[in-house]
Formats: sequence, structure tokens, C-alpha cells
Amino acid sequence: MDLSQARSMLTDGRQCVLASRRPDGSLQLNPVVVIGGRGDVALIATRAAAYKIKNIAHDPRVGLCVPPRRTWGGDWAQIDGYATVHRPPAATDEIAEYYERVDRPGFTPETVRRLCARGELVLIRILFERAVPDTPPGILEGGRDRSDSDR
Repeated sequence: MDLSQARSMLTDGRQCVLASRRPDGSLQLNPVVVIGGRGDVALIATRAAAYKIKNIAHDPRVGLCVPPRRTWGGDWAQIDGYATVHRPPAATDEIAEYYERVDRPGFTPETVRRLCARGELVLIRILFERAVPDTPPGILEGGRDRSDSDR
């Protein structure tokens, strides 16, 4: 899987898992909703007080697991990259755009801008470094080896 394929999976507010590193080096996993930004960038809006924000400040290396849309099977990706945190007022418009693209009950444009004005929301911007293939060739899928289809 290349970065363009991974990017195409993030266009519509995809539920993913964000992996960040705690100061002790252990991983913290958080469910997040991700949208694709411009270029090889993913965007996540979240609470300014969230632990993932503290983790990113300590170590900007992050990973995203983009699961398949179905319960079992289908395309998924691991996207590794570097995160930066952007705060209002400079990030207010991007945070508002994020919530326009994501179905989040109660987050009207007025509510989002009010929360931004109080400094309660931030934007995480993840610059993709690499996308890991969903399944290496030859791994069993659905009871049969993928490489069998090439014969």
C-alpha cells in the first residue's frame, strides 16, 4: 500500500485508532475520527487537555490504524507519521472545517467556535511518513493463500 492509497481511506471521517507514546515510552491507544487534509496529512480535532496532546508534545511519532469498514476482511492500513498540535486562534478555521466534515452531534459551528475561543479544542496534524501494507503477500485470507490466485 502506498501513501496515496492510505490517504484515500481518510476522506470521510474515518474511525481509527491513534497510537502515541507516553513519556515512559509505553503506547497509548485512542479511538479517534480522522479526516484527510491536503497532501499526505491527516487531521484530528480533540480536547486540548487530552493525554494524547501531552504525549505528542513529548514525542511526535504516531501511528494510525485504519480498520476495515466491515467487521472481518477488507482493506485496512497502518499509517506512521509525525504529529503537530495546532491551537486556536490560528487553528480555529481548520477545527471548524473538521467538525463540518465529521458527524458529531452537538458540535454546531457556534459551539465549535466558542470552545476554540476558550482554548478547549486543538487540531492534530499528522504528516504521513509511510503506510504499511494491510497484508503481506502469501498470508492466508478467507482460508486460502493469496499467492494461490496467481497460479
